[in-house]
Amino acid sequence: MMSKLLRVQRIRIRLIMLSTVVAGSALFLAGLAFWAYESILYVQTLERESTTIAQMLADNSVAALTFDDRAAAAEIANTLRAEPRVSIACFFGSRGAILATYRRGAESGECPQNSSLGSKRLTVHHLLIFHPVVLNNDPVGAVFLQIDLAEMYVMWMRYGLISALVLCMATLFAMALSSKLQRMISDPILHLASIASRVSGSGHYSLRAVKTYDDETGQLIDQFNDMMEKINERDTSLKRAQDELEMRVLERTQSLMNEIAERKSVEQSLVNAKLAAEAANAAKSSFLANMSHELRTPLNAILGYGEMLEEDARAAGDTSAESDLQRLLFAGRHLLDLVNDVLDISKIEAGALQLHLQKVHSDEITREVAATVEPLARKNGNRFELKIDGSGFITVDVMKFRQSLLNLLSNACKFTNQGIVSLTVSRTDRENQECLRWEVHDTGIGIPADDIKRLFQPFVQVDSSATRRHGGTGLGLAISERLCKLMGGKITLHSTVGVGSTFTVHMPVAPA
Repeated sequence: MMSKLLRVQRIRIRLIMLSTVVAGSALFLAGLAFWAYESILYVQTLERESTTIAQMLADNSVAALTFDDRAAAAEIANTLRAEPRVSIACFFGSRGAILATYRRGAESGECPQNSSLGSKRLTVHHLLIFHPVVLNNDPVGAVFLQIDLAEMYVMWMRYGLISALVLCMATLFAMALSSKLQRMISDPILHLASIASRVSGSGHYSLRAVKTYDDETGQLIDQFNDMMEKINERDTSLKRAQDELEMRVLERTQSLMNEIAERKSVEQSLVNAKLAAEAANAAKSSFLANMSHELRTPLNAILGYGEMLEEDARAAGDTSAESDLQRLLFAGRHLLDLVNDVLDISKIEAGALQLHLQKVHSDEITREVAATVEPLARKNGNRFELKIDGSGFITVDVMKFRQSLLNLLSNACKFTNQGIVSLTVSRTDRENQECLRWEVHDTGIGIPADDIKRLFQPFVQVDSSATRRHGGTGLGLAISERLCKLMGGKITLHSTVGVGSTFTVHMPVAPA
């Protein structure tokens, strides 16, 4: 309770209370010790005086107790009227019988039945003394005295009142004295607390506390002032750094705004360039589509007339003219294929290609393609293998899908010499969708890993030397990949240089 009270009080009050409590406690303990000493001394004195009285009574009552003279014993007992502290006295004869008794006033109590020779006993209210009566070293009786302790309690009460009065006066004096002396400790601390409060409220770290004494409080004030000096220096440095940082932020913000403006300008330029490129690409695609269409019309006429002239030369038996016309027709058909490829890729990029989806059995497409590819494989000394592990109906644009497979197979035959070209058809699930899979595998020259990523781009020829040797524009794989993608499928490639390549076409059974 005292500790809680001290925690919520100001330091001045706490110092006064501590000094008062310490002084009061010391006086209380001193008074308590003095009271205990006086009480013990009083009891010892009372025992000695009471023992002396008992001894005198014993000496005077030897004859009366020896002859069991009750009258003489009663007369000796009446002499105790001069001793106000004796409340009861009993005289025991040689046979233990009570010969005489003495009671002061209306004192209640009885003599003990048996005497305890030579004993003393202290109770709450009385001191009991048993003293033997001896004649020629032989006991002839005993004297019992009951001493009243009321005088001791009166002394205690008087001493308590005096002690309480002294304690109160000493406590008040200690409180008055401590209220004066505590200022030596509390004033510097309160002054320091006031300065700290002002610093905390105003934020001015230039305030300093005034040192009064060279004791611990003085050291505390010195340390506080030193701390304020360091904080003031740090605050000044921080303010200067903050000003510099704000300036740098402003400069950086302005720089970023200029950079953003430049980037927006560049971005707008890029957007304009992109729009121009898209427009140019659309114009290119439109031009190629129109030009390819315009080229095909006279080219078809040339091929038609060439076939007629070939038949006339064959009918006339002109083998030389027939051979020249066949070479002319081969070159014209090759040129027509190139024009058709350009036309197809232009239509795909322009978004003008239309698909004609129909449900057809996969075996029909597979066997038609195999019949077309087998002569191409034999041309380079290759063996063509067909393996069907699964089949079924599929919804595709038959002509476009057949064209995609023929492009893959013709490339495999073209870049493989004296090897194997195989086509494997199977059923599979891809991305939770039922699909048919065509795998075109060859044992040709293979494709480097760095070139696989750009293999399906238009007009890209991965191996220019091989392409020049075997011919081609680089449009076949790009057209096949885009046609399969338009029909919901996908073409993947795995290739190893010098070992061969495997193109895999995944085509869903039904379009999504």
